[in-house]
Amino acid sequence: TDEPVDNIDELARDRANAVQTYFAEVWGIDDNRMRVRTADISRRSAMEDLVEENRKVQITTGDYEILKPVLIKQDSRSVEFDAIELQPIITAEAGIKSWELDIAHNGRKLATYQGTSTNPIMWSVHADDFDRQEEPVEVTMYAADNYGQDTTIQKNIPVSLLTIDLKRMNKQADRIIDKYSLILFDFDASSLDSKNQRILDEVRAHIKPESTVRVIGYADRTGSQEHNKQLAEQRCEQVMRYLRNTPAASMEAIAVGSDTLLYNNELPEGRNYSRTVQIIIETPVQN
Repeated sequence: TDEPVDNIDELARDRANAVQTYFAEVWGIDDNRMRVRTADISRRSAMEDLVEENRKVQITTGDYEILKPVLIKQDSRSVEFDAIELQPIITAEAGIKSWELDIAHNGRKLATYQGTSTNPIMWSVHADDFDRQEEPVEVTMYAADNYGQDTTIQKNIPVSLLTIDLKRMNKQADRIIDKYSLILFDFDASSLDSKNQRILDEVRAHIKPESTVRVIGYADRTGSQEHNKQLAEQRCEQVMRYLRNTPAASMEAIAVGSDTLLYNNELPEGRNYSRTVQIIIETPVQN
């Protein structure tokens, strides 16, 4: 624990000094560039969750580039259907002893099924099963009868790769979806500090006149669900107010509160990351 209370200020400074020493000795940062101070913790909370969160060292800087969020871009893959029904057709006068069916794509096995009856097989299709090559799916079936006779056949299922560029050529609708989970709020707070405003400035640059924007507010488990819902609404309102002059086709706020916890709230870090809003921007691809 962090008791006795009389030593809290000393403990807090020792923790901060330990971090400063690490930065100086490991990262080579000059001591003159760092300042150590302790926060006002005279009002200690009786809530264990908040007591746990006080056991930390915060790092701040006036240089936005140092703590600037890292944006990660990912390609999203999807398939037109979730499953394919495969119907084995086997004729054996001596009766079927066993069969095995293998499904592969571009040399990588995706699924294997075995059986003794010829009931339909439902193959669950996942987008990650396919790389960026239009190689066909190879379905290979081995069957044996009760006399020991066996046979193997192979069939191909064609694969058509449809990229955004091809959809543009074919005049098909598509969307670019940008999702931001960058804005964190202080405990029981909804105000936007200067760092969050800088983040919103970067988000604003990705909003087009044809974009639809959803601002989804969350909270941690601390407090009642009703209070957390109101807090999430206030967080959404602050973000939308800051973005109010941004041209967009529509902008919607959704307050989730603590009804859905984004992270493990048994951990202080999880509760901290749950005090956030997510911003989802959907922009049609221009043909």
